[in-house]
Amino acid sequence: MSSNQQLQYILADGYALNTADGYSFLSAPCKVNSCTQIGVTIIFVGGTPSGTVKLQSTCEPDDETVRCIAPGSPLNAGSGGIGWVDVANTSTSISAAGVTQINLANFGGRWVRVSYVATSGTSTLSIYLTGKM
Repeated sequence: MSSNQQLQYILADGYALNTADGYSFLSAPCKVNSCTQIGVTIIFVGGTPSGTVKLQSTCEPDDETVRCIAPGSPLNAGSGGIGWVDVANTSTSISAAGVTQINLANFGGRWVRVSYVATSGTSTLSIYLTGKM
């Protein structure tokens, strides 16, 4: 791929956090294949969200194990791969509705996903990811 190519994903588009998922959210994995730069915008609209959002990654090979988890699945629905680790310095506390941006430079993972673990509150969630090759 040329150095000008970009990836764009919509990981959540107006997903209403609810009791079935414990008001938490785990996005589907995005194949980013060692993008040199990744930007993630997380938008909480309405409600009173409170919790922690972070990025997780894995370098597992391409297979159905990694791609199997559906957007919005409860955190206990399965890993969608087994080697997920938290990406350093991406954990961000959420204490109100609003916009959070996470940017990564020199990222080396093959897959990335977004995890939001609620401590209380509800909201509607949208997540957008871009990556530069």
